[in-house]
Amino acid sequence: MCRQYTHYVASGEVLVEADGAPFLCQSGQILLIPQLIPFAIRYYKNVVGYSGGFSLSILPDANALRFLAGPLHQGFWFDEGAFVSELFNMLALSFEKGDRVFVEKGLDLLLTRIQRAKRMLSETKLPVIDVAANVGIEDQSYFSRLFKKETGMTPSAFRKKMQG
Repeated sequence: MCRQYTHYVASGEVLVEADGAPFLCQSGQILLIPQLIPFAIRYYKNVVGYSGGFSLSILPDANALRFLAGPLHQGFWFDEGAFVSELFNMLALSFEKGDRVFVEKGLDLLLTRIQRAKRMLSETKLPVIDVAANVGIEDQSYFSRLFKKETGMTPSAFRKKMQG
């Protein structure tokens, strides 16, 4: 069975080579490696966090990751970092308890927010503020900054590129 692979670093650092490119994950960062992409851990130092694989079948909407053609390396803002650390702790406990519903929803929340936004921007005519709200970000300015940080373009520019 093909699996996605995820590294989340709460503290310390890990160097992962994925698809021939190096990714240095430090505190508050996540690296999602799509299925079938080769990777290797090249270095780690004082790492606290999560590392593991999961099947796409655990996500309620695996199509949300269809834009993910290569590794996704994402940092979280300070307030998100604490949230993500706690979410990973809760995911690990829920996995051990067999709480599939929480694991599904937690992974969906963690891994697909920007991917869902990309899909909505490319497939609908919803205003950017509504797309932001639909992915759980009420502040459009924050959403636009986060989206640009992750994709290299604003939500409007992404929509224009995908629909044009």
